[in-house]
Amino acid sequence: EYLTRWRDRYWSLHIKDVPAIGAMGDTELGAGKLDLRRILSSVGNLEQKLLYVEQEGSADSLTSARKDFAYLSNLVL
Repeated sequence: EYLTRWRDRYWSLHIKDVPAIGAMGDTELGAGKLDLRRILSSVGNLEQKLLYVEQEGSADSLTSARKDFAYLSNLVL
């Protein structure tokens, strides 16, 4: 509700996904438990905003970055 109400105030977003709610680590976008499609669609005009993806502790950073990019590229809001 907050993101929808104040959507024009957001110019950039820091996003990540988690393998389980409350988990200390993170995972590739779309591979976790967060409904990123619903969350990001509430922001509006996403193509005009900067998205910073955070993923710490990946065994293969480049592969994870490719998966994150593919997820965002194929995301239909």
